[in-house]
Amino acid sequence: MKAVIRQKISDFLAAPLPELTRRDIRLPSIKNKVFAVIGMRRSGKTSFLFQCLSDRIRAGFQRNSQLYFNFEDERLCEMKSQDLQFVLEGYYELQPGLRDKNKVTFYFDEIQLVRGWETFVRRIIDTEKVDVFISGSSAKLLSREIATGMRGRAIEVPVHPFSFKEALRHSGHEPDCSWGAMPKSLRSDLQNCLNSYLVVGGFPEAQGANLKDMLSENLKPDQSLIRNGLFAIAGVDGYRCAASYSEILNRNDGAAVLVQNRGEGKDGGKFSCLFTADFFSDRAIKSIAEIRLVQGL
Repeated sequence: MKAVIRQKISDFLAAPLPELTRRDIRLPSIKNKVFAVIGMRRSGKTSFLFQCLSDRIRAGFQRNSQLYFNFEDERLCEMKSQDLQFVLEGYYELQPGLRDKNKVTFYFDEIQLVRGWETFVRRIIDTEKVDVFISGSSAKLLSREIATGMRGRAIEVPVHPFSFKEALRHSGHEPDCSWGAMPKSLRSDLQNCLNSYLVVGGFPEAQGANLKDMLSENLKPDQSLIRNGLFAIAGVDGYRCAASYSEILNRNDGAAVLVQNRGEGKDGGKFSCLFTADFFSDRAIKSIAEIRLVQGL
């Protein structure tokens, strides 16, 4: 376990920080408190931790004084509260010049998976020159649990899904002027974005480019395509799904089929496909290899 923890620390310190959409979340300016970043799953808690980390680096903190550590790792499933000390010691073994000299910030993600984590966090806040952010989605990080476990040492920072303004920022459509100063064309664009937001919602993973817009320039509608057109969407892992031409390019219910940029994944895929109208995720493709019109030409 020590080797795994040390490797995770080394990997993070050497990795570039991700570029993320900035959230309009206020971080309380209260000293000597643990910041408990809470919220429902997939609402952007981890991304907000990285935002806080990046903000501290821009404020003058050294890059190696900021450590993000995610406990949601099958190699750490047997981890106990006493093993959390390995994270502290493993970090300072790699960065010995910082201990008791420079302020270090730990960002512990999904730490609730380790039973008894509260005692460890309280101890290092009292005995080390550190700030601590914690995050997780479990019921163990509800308000009453934090109040009990941290005994007044933590302050909550709730993270919700994207607001409409944040969704516009994420898609690159955030206006730089007031509504009254906008031309009619921009107002129409924002109205269209709002209609999509009301259907898709504000979860970051549900944001993306409309596949209809990507395909419509090359596939002009005609009666044959509308009746018989069928797309096959293949993933890098071999998983496939099908969608009719009308479902992607001829629907008017606002439930778009979205293509999302995931960056270069370990499996070689960069883009994913999300059918926002599907109640289940059977047709979600995590890494697109190909989109092919297999019928209707």
